[in-house]
Amino acid sequence: MEKKEKNLQTLQDAFSNFLGIQIVISNEQGEEVTRRSGDSRFVDFLLDQKDLVEERKRIIGQFHNISSPIIYDFQPGIKTFVAPIAVNTSQKYYLWTSFVIDEGTRKFIHQVFEQNDPSKDLKSVIDEVPEVTDEEKNQMLERIGSLCQMIAKHFEADTNDSIHSSSLIQETLKDVATKHLSMTTLLRRVKEKGKLGFIGVAERTKTDYFSIQFFCGPDEVSIENKKFSTGEGFLGEVVALGKGKLWKDVSKDPRVAFFMANGLKPVSIVAYPLIHDDHTIGVLFAGSFEREIKQNEFQSFGEWLAQLVTIHLQKQHLEGKLNQYDLQISTFNDILQLMTTMKDVKRVLFVLVDISINLTNTPFSFVILKPNHGKSQATVISRGLHGDEIQQMGSELAQRYFHSDGQSKQLSPTLIKPSHREDQAFIIPIHYQDEVLGCLAIGAEGFEKWDEISHFLSNLAMATGVIISKNTEEADKTDKVIQSLYLSISQHQPVEFASIQEEQQLLKDFLIWKGYSYNELQPVIDAAKLKSIEETILHEVLTRHPTLGFIHEFKRLQSLEANPELDDAKFREESQFLYLVWSYIKSNRDVKKLDSIRAVQNQWKSEFKMYVSKQDALEVTIELSSSSQEGRKNLIDSIPKDISISKREKEVLNLVIQGYSNKEIASELFISDHTVKNHVTNIFHKLNVTDRAQAIAKVYQHSATNRETLVK
Repeated sequence: MEKKEKNLQTLQDAFSNFLGIQIVISNEQGEEVTRRSGDSRFVDFLLDQKDLVEERKRIIGQFHNISSPIIYDFQPGIKTFVAPIAVNTSQKYYLWTSFVIDEGTRKFIHQVFEQNDPSKDLKSVIDEVPEVTDEEKNQMLERIGSLCQMIAKHFEADTNDSIHSSSLIQETLKDVATKHLSMTTLLRRVKEKGKLGFIGVAERTKTDYFSIQFFCGPDEVSIENKKFSTGEGFLGEVVALGKGKLWKDVSKDPRVAFFMANGLKPVSIVAYPLIHDDHTIGVLFAGSFEREIKQNEFQSFGEWLAQLVTIHLQKQHLEGKLNQYDLQISTFNDILQLMTTMKDVKRVLFVLVDISINLTNTPFSFVILKPNHGKSQATVISRGLHGDEIQQMGSELAQRYFHSDGQSKQLSPTLIKPSHREDQAFIIPIHYQDEVLGCLAIGAEGFEKWDEISHFLSNLAMATGVIISKNTEEADKTDKVIQSLYLSISQHQPVEFASIQEEQQLLKDFLIWKGYSYNELQPVIDAAKLKSIEETILHEVLTRHPTLGFIHEFKRLQSLEANPELDDAKFREESQFLYLVWSYIKSNRDVKKLDSIRAVQNQWKSEFKMYVSKQDALEVTIELSSSSQEGRKNLIDSIPKDISISKREKEVLNLVIQGYSNKEIASELFISDHTVKNHVTNIFHKLNVTDRAQAIAKVYQHSATNRETLVK
């Protein structure tokens, strides 16, 4: 297989996993140039019955003039997708998928096939062929078309010898691959953000030992060049297992001696194998000295980081082995693989921003996501822009691309001059089909060869659009199921429903106060809505949904409260909060009764009691004043001038009074969470208070003082 055809495999595998179908690519003679990605029992059945190479060749002969994906009836009622990949005028490839049937036609198809082959095996094979609606078929055609466009563009570039000479695109990609962010810097950032005691990476040596090559920990400690073998200690165990593992309370585990001998005394340790081409090429590990690493950190962020570190190591090993353009293809495929495994759209946007700014080395990179219908708050990720610049750039892009004035059809990259900046910006719409879902803006200062790099970034933006669309579709379907179940409670259990409404609102307010993001709190809120429904029913309709875990733990907490001897397992803090709120509402909001709850840790009970007490006091205070916008403005203006609250701090304080969380303030003002936190800290300092409740009370106090002065 030629080098450029090998590069297709990773891209094909990623899309197969992403779309949930089997994919293979053939040449014009019907011969496979990639191995099949994904599983299909019906394809396996056909391989035993027919020569698929000849079948493909026959179909290509019939449809050699097609220029876009088509649906082909391979057997009566059983369809496949066929798509051309035109490299140039003389060379073409074809993409083939596994099979589908139209919704509601399975019984008819069984009848047709039973006349020729009444075997039970065939019936069971057909039963596994998925049914699709017309809408789903159209979506598949669009997504397969997007994949073919990406492949065709890379094939075109690969056949252009001038690309391999001295073009800037390969030079910048080499920087992305090996220089733009060192492994040490990456690990240091993760250590600081994750509040870890240490973090490191070990690589496989030629002798099949693993040697620690990168380490970030206490300044006086280093374990670089320390070695271990497969199965040896914590780190060797994950190599043998082939999957990540978290160990808690390791102080008495003999294996901790590997770290303690070098001055490290971890409380918990987490490690992941770094796997490439089914081979473990290294180990990512981390540990904490004071706090225990949480299970959700281990499962979500850790797995993502392990993939990123694997990609980084691969790039170091690729240098000198692949020519520069092969490096571009591999980088794109690796990034796409990373993006398609992410369930959080914000993480995908962060990847897009970081890749684009490092690829171009320009002043800023900025992504704005179009708000959902009826919403005014837009998600923004920015590197290099701050404060008012973010607001101005977001507003200008929204006006240009999101408003229904016909301009939203601008789907091609373009160079613009933002009204608030002296330099130009390169704009790449993030779209799916003909709908703009967001925009990527990159500072153009000092970078001239956009023609050479625009297709790479456009492909990433196109992939981002497909991911956003798919995530939105899946979320919408799940949300509809959850809402239907929730409404069914209102019809059959109206009293219970009223109590649940009260619970979920209090739980939401409490989690926002705790600093939870929307993505973190939503599964817990859904658990509050659905916890009265039988778990067996929920597992049928919400397979593997994170809400199920919280509901299960809630019910175990109920059992544990009734009989403390049943279980001594630890529960996630979110499940304990859910149980606390339920107990509180059930007791008619009697705070004193929370002390008698045995199944919840005292720390969480104290925090919840403090929150409830502050909220009760705050409600009494707020009721004394008007809640109108003008009233809030007068409140802010009542602060004495010698306190010197800045204009931006007044905007932040105004939203604090309205009950906005830090994340909601950041979204409303188009600034970062970190900036909001700094503003809030400054406000507290200037008002001489320690929390939001005191700040709001202080503002009302100044307002009351002003009114008394006027009366006198």
